[in-house]
Amino acid sequence: MSNQENFKNEDIALKYLNINTDKFNHEQKLSLQKNPVRRGLEGCNQLLRKVGWLYIGHFPCQLLPMFDSGCVYLAFNMIFVFVVYAALKYAFNLINMFI
Repeated sequence: MSNQENFKNEDIALKYLNINTDKFNHEQKLSLQKNPVRRGLEGCNQLLRKVGWLYIGHFPCQLLPMFDSGCVYLAFNMIFVFVVYAALKYAFNLINMFI
């Protein structure tokens, strides 16, 4: 069966039988990817998730006064700085994607 006949059969299945075919799923996915509002909402959700993890991740730093060791303090601070750097880098890349 040629590619043309395959698309014709998928069109018939989609139009008359109301069956979601691979062609329909591919077109829906493309339309969602091209929709700037949808892309913006997905990006916003990802950014909120990252900020949420950053907020949760800062709680161990509240426990630092319990430790007198400078090594533990330095380790916690380095982890926190790394998380902040990763979140900012992600946000910068996300902003550049929409510019």
